[in-house]
Amino acid sequence: MTAPSNAVGIAPYLLVADIRRSVAWYTEKLGFKVDKIWGAPPVFTIARLDDVSLMLKQSPDAPSVAAKNPDDVWNAYIWVRDIQAVETRLREQGVALRRGPEKTPYDCEEIEVADPDGHVICFGACW
Repeated sequence: MTAPSNAVGIAPYLLVADIRRSVAWYTEKLGFKVDKIWGAPPVFTIARLDDVSLMLKQSPDAPSVAAKNPDDVWNAYIWVRDIQAVETRLREQGVALRRGPEKTPYDCEEIEVADPDGHVICFGACW
């Protein structure tokens, strides 16, 4: 017997060194929306792009956490319908692509970028 699921989404929790810098990068470069930054001084937000959410938390440990990220590990994977539209936006915004667009052996086309703290975000269109 399978239990019914109440899951409705997931939001990776990323530690960042400077919340305002991160909010600017995610909104201006990737097109996320941020309605509010919580804390005094501001330290936490939820960035949203369509049905995708990322939690960003300012922390003095942020640079050391991202520095330990192996080259082949993503901090977040975002499925998209149109990878070419993602590539166009990234290039228009001057975002350096770490990889891609690249077709994978598991039937996806992916683009990787790194945020200002070194978190690797992968966009993938999978068939």
